[in-house]
Amino acid sequence: MGTLYWQMNDAWPAISWSSIDYYGRWKPLQFMAKRLYKNVAVFCSRDSIILVNDELYSLKAKVNIEYVSFDGKVISQQIVEKEMKANEVVEVGNVNRSLIAGKEKEVVLYMSVKVEHDPDYYMYSTKFFKNFKEMNLPENAVLNVRYEMGENKLFLSSNKVIKNLFISSEKEYLKLSDNYFDVIPGHEVETQIKTLGGLNKFKGSLRFVS
Repeated sequence: MGTLYWQMNDAWPAISWSSIDYYGRWKPLQFMAKRLYKNVAVFCSRDSIILVNDELYSLKAKVNIEYVSFDGKVISQQIVEKEMKANEVVEVGNVNRSLIAGKEKEVVLYMSVKVEHDPDYYMYSTKFFKNFKEMNLPENAVLNVRYEMGENKLFLSSNKVIKNLFISSEKEYLKLSDNYFDVIPGHEVETQIKTLGGLNKFKGSLRFVS
């Protein structure tokens, strides 16, 4: 069993369906694939909330299932603890359609998983219930950026939902550990600058667009 991944990189400069362009720059798809293909992952498939353990050993996982309105209000939250066998896939819940009835344009399902043996492990995914053009995304969200200079890390949070935040620089291509992500109120997102020179090099030139 496995995955046939098409297409990873470009052989020449062109507009294509690859996840890495000709120059080695990551496109949004590559960041999404990196998140979803983590060894322990949670995501929504149709209306089922699926937990995957691709590790070759059993583990204990804690899943957070949270419905959040675009203005930052937590509508519902549920914690599910699960003991998983090696290479196991289980359903840990279902989308509560009655909970979001009439609010599909302004609610997001936020799912995250932690594992007991690794306190630093954290994986998250989001589920939106309408096409992007139909969502009532807030225009006045406030993005908070916290810097950790020694580790070249950025920590981002917001008072309202921010969809597909893209971080770049006016100076040159900015290589990040994570990019093109959703910022959900109450949950800080961490990313690290991988380009030589780190935060000091890009100080004052970072751009944040969604």
